Amino acid sequence: MLTASGRPVALVGRPAGICNWSTVTAGVSPGRPSRIFFLRGLTTDRAHMRLYRMRIDEHGKIVELAPVPGMTSADDAIDDIAVTPDGTRFAFPTSRPVKSGMAYGVVVTSAAGRPRTTLWAGSGWSPLVGLSWAADGRTLQIAQRANPGIRVVDTGTAHDLARDSRLVVPGSGWYGDVDGETGTLSTDGTQTYFVTHDHLRAIDRVIAAPVSGGGAARVLFERRYRPAYVAGKPPKPANLLGDAICREGDGAHLLVAGKDRSFRITIATHAVETLSLSFTGTQEELAC
Repeated sequence: MLTASGRPVALVGRPAGICNWSTVTAGVSPGRPSRIFFLRGLTTDRAHMRLYRMRIDEHGKIVELAPVPGMTSADDAIDDIAVTPDGTRFAFPTSRPVKSGMAYGVVVTSAAGRPRTTLWAGSGWSPLVGLSWAADGRTLQIAQRANPGIRVVDTGTAHDLARDSRLVVPGSGWYGDVDGETGTLSTDGTQTYFVTHDHLRAIDRVIAAPVSGGGAARVLFERRYRPAYVAGKPPKPANLLGDAICREGDGAHLLVAGKDRSFRITIATHAVETLSLSFTGTQEELAC
């Protein structure tokens, strides 16, 4: 776990029966640092995944590390976990075979493992990524891996993910191509923050856009990257802005983590602090 300075907050040992950690996410309590995390552990027989709840105190001491009830071997596919700011509900993508191929959806459940609701999208959708909760514990942001764009859904009233979710950011625009996997909601659920790649101009951007559909999207930060040219193919980025983005617990900052360095952005002023913090993981392995 890393603070904005890049210093370790807590080193987490592996419980008996767990050989490594993968997915990590946090309950981002408004106005204060995250103290509740959820980690996905692979069992030593490499056959199952087990979800753990971890709580740390203000000194970085681990005061709780326990399996989440109900999240047993039946949940091998748990990935891209999103936790509500109060740490009481979480969501993760799911899938099932259907006659036309695969159907994709999202599981919404309490941190106690029950009750559990699955919202299915039906045919024509691709795997879900970029899940993020607003503080109300109802509004959930989602994106599709193969169909660009960012959507939100009210999990309290929705029954069908395709019908009841709403597209709030199209897959491309003046800002470039949206990386939906890196999106995150503001604490109050009124804004979404995400990374875009403008391959024509070789520019990466961090964008803030209102989820209401009204008002203009704005650039919080942009950075030119070095395109790597391959004959007969579009330029391929050699140093993208970041491979993961997360909202800090105070709700006022974003951490954009990249392979060569990372950036801490003050949302209100657009001030940017460059961190000598390299991150080679994926969105599912970053929490702040």
